[in-house]
Amino acid sequence: ATVAALETFGHWRVDARSDAAAEAVSGCEYLLRVTRAKPAPPPPLGWRAIANVRRPTDRDEVTQVFRRDR
Repeated sequence: ATVAALETFGHWRVDARSDAAAEAVSGCEYLLRVTRAKPAPPPPLGWRAIANVRRPTDRDEVTQVFRRDR
């Protein structure tokens, strides 16, 4: 549902692969990770956290937004 919403309403092209190798080879500068882990996991190597967003209707789910380090 998140991928469909980002593509439809945000007009983003989303690569929804979940493997770590995809993070390393993707040319995209942004990475989204949805987690329920407490505490939320740290950024992957080579990425910087720029936002943690909680859904108002689901307090356990956190969407983390990262930007690739330059």
